[in-house]
Amino acid sequence: MLSLILSNLSRQTNAYIVWSLVSAGETGLDKEIKYLVKLSKESDTFAKDPYFLGLVAATLYQSGRRDEGKTIATHLASLQREDGSIPGVTTSITCSTGDSLNVEVRVFHCRVLDTTNHGFIVCVCCVLAQSSSIAVLAWLLDDEFAANARAGMDWIVAQCKNGRFGSTQGTVLALKAIIAYDVKSASPKANGYIEVTLNGDTLDTVEFLAGTEGALKFNTAKVG
Repeated sequence: MLSLILSNLSRQTNAYIVWSLVSAGETGLDKEIKYLVKLSKESDTFAKDPYFLGLVAATLYQSGRRDEGKTIATHLASLQREDGSIPGVTTSITCSTGDSLNVEVRVFHCRVLDTTNHGFIVCVCCVLAQSSSIAVLAWLLDDEFAANARAGMDWIVAQCKNGRFGSTQGTVLALKAIIAYDVKSASPKANGYIEVTLNGDTLDTVEFLAGTEGALKFNTAKVG
């Protein structure tokens, strides 16, 4: 298992970094994206790894390569269980391992090779299934996968314990998915408008209709 984790880690890290850059609006990453797509097709391990697939799918959607993103998102959906969880993860950018990566928060034992005495040491890790949050973030980019996103989200929120979703990285990704889901699914029940004021002066006004979905955007030049 350790050798598999070590061999996968650099690829998981590359996928996470490219996804983060694309999410931040960076461009000129065609070579890196092409490499990730190649990995998703070549290896049986990555072809069945929802953590990696979710990162690649989201990256493709956000890069305007929707057809390629849909292909991977469709395969990702085929891995989802009826309860909304997504099994099959090998590791994550933070070296999380085990079933807990599937969004099930629990304590598990991770056996790590001790190169000093050629034995094994046991470390206890508490992590969240980060893969499910990443999958939801990818599915939210395509309305065709709304049902998958909802099922995944229902399972994620059910795992919250004392305001946390396991590890720090798991909590960050879970909250990111929850916010994105709320923004995507939020819909007002009546027509209305929102005003931004400063010292009594109206800086900008945005009107909306009942049933409007997505984020309401203000004129940043006016609001600052």
